[in-house]
Amino acid sequence: MISHAELAGIAATVYRPKWSAVVAGDVRYALLPRSGGELVIALPGTHPDDLLDWMRDARFLPVWLGGVGAVHAGFGAGAAAAWRRMAPILGPHDLITIIGHSLGGSLALGLGALLAVARPGVRFRVVAFAPARVAFLNPWFHHLLSRGAEVVVYARRGDIVPMVPFRPLYTHGARATLIGVSHLDPIEDHAIDLYAADLARLGV
Repeated sequence: MISHAELAGIAATVYRPKWSAVVAGDVRYALLPRSGGELVIALPGTHPDDLLDWMRDARFLPVWLGGVGAVHAGFGAGAAAAWRRMAPILGPHDLITIIGHSLGGSLALGLGALLAVARPGVRFRVVAFAPARVAFLNPWFHHLLSRGAEVVVYARRGDIVPMVPFRPLYTHGARATLIGVSHLDPIEDHAIDLYAADLARLGV
């Protein structure tokens, strides 16, 4: 499997406009076949100049996502739109790895839950860097993600994005792993490049 440090590097690259698709106006993703039969689905985070991204982040009131349960409205709708587009073209793979940073990490968690519902038995993992919380009073979300070969949520010290919306109402669906040393700058601490550098130092 691709290392977490390399996955963080991939998550950084998909901020550039080389996406496989854009759905619902603002949800971008790239399908990246890798060696060994692994497919990486990578989603970028909020683009600073994209109002639709900011509106998606702000739609935090819960909605019911079929088969998944109650989730953050913006993230749930975005993950569902991406899944509807990609599901018909996902061929057989030994492993599907879903990754993302920030907004993309939250969408990756939602996609992992949707994949677990729609394709029982498919081998998948989710690695999310600095995601905001997705599930609303919803232990079923954790149960769905736990069907994956691996589910990891990374949060850098000093990064406030993984801390919202607030617990106990909202959760990631998996325990967050704290990494790094805070730079005492919430914008810098949120940067995907720092996540990649921290994980490379950890050798994971």
